Parts: sequence; structure tokens; C-alpha cells
Amino acid sequence: MEIKKLNKEDKQGIEGLINMERIGLGIMVYNIQDNIEVMDTTLRDGEQTPGVAFPKEEKLAITKKLFELGVSRVEVASSGVNEGEFDSVKSICEYAK
Repeated sequence: MEIKKLNKEDKQGIEGLINMERIGLGIMVYNIQDNIEVMDTTLRDGEQTPGVAFPKEEKLAITKKLFELGVSRVEVASSGVNEGEFDSVKSICEYAK
């Protein structure tokens, strides 16, 4: 049985870790790029900071920028939101469709 030592210089090194490849001892390395999701909590956690309240337009602008950056999930509010917050969440959800 052949066991490969993976290193940065070896073409199979980093690329071997990124692409699904069977290496020694029956270890399977998966394509991690396809399995990574980024979730942002700026809108939810940010408003838990005393004195911070994002206006609806700012929340939508932040959400758009996050999606442009490749963020796949955005937490927009905590449970038990008020009517104004619910309106912001509704606008963000309509954009995300």
C-alpha cells in the first residue's frame, strides 16, 4: 500500500486536499469548497449592542453586500421582533428570493 506525504510544493498536496481523492490507508478527502457555507449574524447580533439600531434601508443594503460577498445565510433578527423589525425582515426575505 502506498502512502503519500502531502505538502504545499507537491501538485497533489493542496490540490489533493481540495479535490476528492483516495489517499493511503483508505482515507477519503472531500472537496471542502463545495461544503462551506458562511452565515453572518451582523444584523441580529449587531442590534443586541446597546444603542445600535439599523434602519430598514441599511439592513437591506448590508444584506445585499453580504450576498455579493458570497455569504449564503444571514440571520436578520431575534425572535419576538416588533412590527418595524418585522417589516425589515419581510423586505430582506423578498430580496433574498
